[in-house]
Amino acid sequence: AAEREAEVKRLKEELGELKDRDIAPNVDAEGAHDHYKEELRQAKLAQEEAEARAEAEIASETEGAKLEVKRLKIELDDTRQRWEQDQSALSALQHRFQLQQEIQVAKGGQVPAA
Repeated sequence: AAEREAEVKRLKEELGELKDRDIAPNVDAEGAHDHYKEELRQAKLAQEEAEARAEAEIASETEGAKLEVKRLKIELDDTRQRWEQDQSALSALQHRFQLQQEIQVAKGGQVPAA
């Protein structure tokens, strides 16, 4: 009977040790799970921040492109106006030259070869 009680006591101690070992891995697993969840949360935050930065950069580049297009349109309009003024001035000079030639011919002079 004493042997039996000693055996029961030893088995209970072993069982207690096994239970302690089973609890420790569960605690570690829960800690690892919490750590994984935190890493996942941090990764999601980093991804959201990166996406926000990328969207802001795209918006900035888009705004810059819009401003460049606006500047180029203004420059094109200015160039077109200068070209039209130059064409008008050229037409006026051509008309004046033609009148001078007609006057020269009317006076009986010869028109120089062009």
